[in-house]
Amino acid sequence: MAMVLPAIVLAAGESRRMGSPKAILTASDGRLFVVRIASVMLEGGAFEVVVVTGLHHAVIEEVLADATIDHRVRLARNPDPSRGQ
Repeated sequence: MAMVLPAIVLAAGESRRMGSPKAILTASDGRLFVVRIASVMLEGGAFEVVVVTGLHHAVIEEVLADATIDHRVRLARNPDPSRGQ
């Protein structure tokens, strides 16, 4: 039996201390963090990656659409991220 391994990226924070969403900061390889993290998870065997967004949903959605990394990456929007995980 094949194992189905999903992965979750928590990207719903407000990034108040950073000043900008951490998910769209540039990683050392030049890719944006959310793209790099999702790609590594898929390369590591994840069946799908769910990126949980919040306040910065639109910009993360745009970044992932522009990256066209894989159809197995999808978004889930937390409607009230101020309540925590």
